[in-house]
Amino acid sequence: MAIDGQSVPNVRWGSSYIPVVPGEHAVAVAPQQVVRRPVQAVVPVVAGQVTQVYYRAPTFGRAPVSRLTTGVIGPVPPQPDSTGLGWFIGAAIAGFATVLMAVIVFGSQLGFW
Repeated sequence: MAIDGQSVPNVRWGSSYIPVVPGEHAVAVAPQQVVRRPVQAVVPVVAGQVTQVYYRAPTFGRAPVSRLTTGVIGPVPPQPDSTGLGWFIGAAIAGFATVLMAVIVFGSQLGFW
């Protein structure tokens, strides 16, 4: 994570309190996966107030291609993708298991053994 181009040490998943001076700050987060393209947002900070910034790591759902490698950052919690690669993989495994069960159950009738 970087604020105004300066790396912020010891930032972990979850909440982190990072004091900054009031004004607009460029916040960038780079995922630790294969592709490290950072996602960026300009965040206004008001004196005497806490400003929350939310980040969600890259997903493989209905997201645009740019979000597949960067994630999402902004002042409100990002909505999760309701469909995507996980659902596809689950459906593929279920379909394969169904076909495998059919072959095991009906294999002798179909001449497989």
